[in-house]
Amino acid sequence: MFYKINNRKPMTGAVWTIGAFQKEKEARNFRGTLLGIVVSFFVLVMFAFLLNIAENYYSLENEASAKEVSGGQTNAISGTTEGTISWHRIFGIKTAHAATYARSDYKATLILRSSPNLELLPGEEILYKVGFKNTGIAPWYNTGANFVSIYTSGPKYRQSSFQGSGWYKNIQPVKLAQSSVLPGTLGFIEFKLKAPTKEGNYIETFYLAAEDKAWIEGGEFLIPITVVKSKSQPAVQATSPVAAGEVLVPITSSNFQASLLLKSHNEIQAKTGELISLRFGYKNTGKTGWDIKGLIVPQDDLLSDGNSIFYNPTWTSGHQPAVIGTSRTEPGQLAFIDFKLQAPEQSGQYTAKFKLVANYDKEVEGGYVEIPIYVTDESATTDTSGRIVNQINMQEPEIQIGLDFITTDGETFELTADKNFILRDGSGATLGNFSANEPVTVSYNFSSKIFKIMNARINFSASGELRFAGLQDDTVFTVLSMSRPTDYGWNDNKYRDGIILRQAQNTGRLWIINNLPLEHYLWGIAETSNLSDLDYIKSIIVASRTYALYHYERNTKYSGYFHMRATTADQLYRGYNSEVRRPRVKQAAQETAGQVITYGGDIVVTPYFGHSDGRTRSWQEVWGGSGYPWLVSVSVPSDAGQTLWGHGVGMSALGAYHNAETNGWDHVKILKYYYTGIDVTKVY
Repeated sequence: MFYKINNRKPMTGAVWTIGAFQKEKEARNFRGTLLGIVVSFFVLVMFAFLLNIAENYYSLENEASAKEVSGGQTNAISGTTEGTISWHRIFGIKTAHAATYARSDYKATLILRSSPNLELLPGEEILYKVGFKNTGIAPWYNTGANFVSIYTSGPKYRQSSFQGSGWYKNIQPVKLAQSSVLPGTLGFIEFKLKAPTKEGNYIETFYLAAEDKAWIEGGEFLIPITVVKSKSQPAVQATSPVAAGEVLVPITSSNFQASLLLKSHNEIQAKTGELISLRFGYKNTGKTGWDIKGLIVPQDDLLSDGNSIFYNPTWTSGHQPAVIGTSRTEPGQLAFIDFKLQAPEQSGQYTAKFKLVANYDKEVEGGYVEIPIYVTDESATTDTSGRIVNQINMQEPEIQIGLDFITTDGETFELTADKNFILRDGSGATLGNFSANEPVTVSYNFSSKIFKIMNARINFSASGELRFAGLQDDTVFTVLSMSRPTDYGWNDNKYRDGIILRQAQNTGRLWIINNLPLEHYLWGIAETSNLSDLDYIKSIIVASRTYALYHYERNTKYSGYFHMRATTADQLYRGYNSEVRRPRVKQAAQETAGQVITYGGDIVVTPYFGHSDGRTRSWQEVWGGSGYPWLVSVSVPSDAGQTLWGHGVGMSALGAYHNAETNGWDHVKILKYYYTGIDVTKVY
């Protein structure tokens, strides 16, 4: 464009100057804009970089505190150190599948497996299959940046001695079998295991992982494997794949199981309309805790109106005698259900039927009970509610005795046994098999709550609780790390049947617990001399059995972690060595097996003490409250002139000794003298 000034000729130089100025201005604007874009992009990248560092830091902190025992683990798949920043994350580029999910979004529950343990011939190869339920919120894939697979574990990234054909890597057997597994559905891992040529016991540990993302919570599993020269059953063919419809070992279908240990009545004889109190005692032998438990009457046993013929107003509904939800019953613990039934108004023979249910609607295997009831046409004149009137019928229980405890990471636990033994976790899964006299050392990390189990042959980790048990009757364990010296030069560190390592959450202590049948416990009681009169020893044993069974039934004294301690805080228990030193105590226990003290049909508390000053004290006199009718003051002439030694309630040990040694009383007469109005009842 040209401009004229005062009608003169165009001034082309001026025009050129104006145009150049405009172009230069536009260039400066463009350069400023470009610089702004570059700076903004740089700031954005730095912001993403710093945000990624923070995300990695906090993710690692959470994972390390929850899952890892040792630091410096390498990242699943890539092999880089945990926390290494991938560039696709810095720039916010989402790669395939799982980039938007956090580590905590990955969770799993083991549902089934080909076998809980294996027996293989040297060089034998088999196909192994496990099934996990996706219990997180992140889907699983077998492709992409965060594909799901299994790695060797215990320790992580080790080269397995059981690497089979077709493994993805020597530390990473296989990827997820399906292309995708959505939350709430089942995913499968299938891989081959090949036994080494060396015979022996092994434990193979594997861990489910989302590549470059997370060790999936609940994804660790162990396979105990024994390599033997020959097998009693045909070997699994390694080359044949898992056939469609193959029956695998379920993990959850048998979660709700029980064993009926106590039934107050084998049969009932009642008058028409009589109200009868019953008690059932169940042991949770499954793998899931019971939050809510109760009894129901089977559908086929209900009347047309939906009620049971034994219904009374104490029931929660017409078909449900009782529901209990005050405390959780963990596997291995006991649950007692008390309820009442009312005899029908017509005489005749009936059968009361009940099913145990847990967690609202889960029928518990082993919880079914039938009781014959014989009803006469006489009207009931008294109400028997509040007490169990018939002889108790129960199985001999296993009890748990707290021996000692560990409080620091630096302390270790070491044991062996005189016969072959096995190690299981709290759910009953086998962790390892051991030969007689093979020592095992266990350490515990109180922060991560992880056990480390090791000896010359094995080295692996586990969580929860550990249960050592003999594979044969009369197995005796020696706790090599325990010192319980005696005046006779013995170390009382030998215990029958089983040892449990369990942390008490209320105190943080890791307890060493002896798990054994009640009668075996009594063989090791050290409350009396081996030289005493046998009937005196029997009276002590029956009182001891009653005390133990009383606390076994209630299981509250030590918050449910075990029933009693091995000290005089309960009853002095010295284990197998005491049994050797005091054979007459074992004899007394065997000759009174199953005998306890009952009052009105109930197993009752039975304290005893050293000696009185001429009379015993009542419960109310010493401990207050309303007292108990069987624990009242009685005279003990043989104790006259002595100083009271002990609390004074119940049986005087010195008085009972005099009654047996001098007066010739048998143990039943002794017990009935010191515990007023009781019966000595054989309950199993």
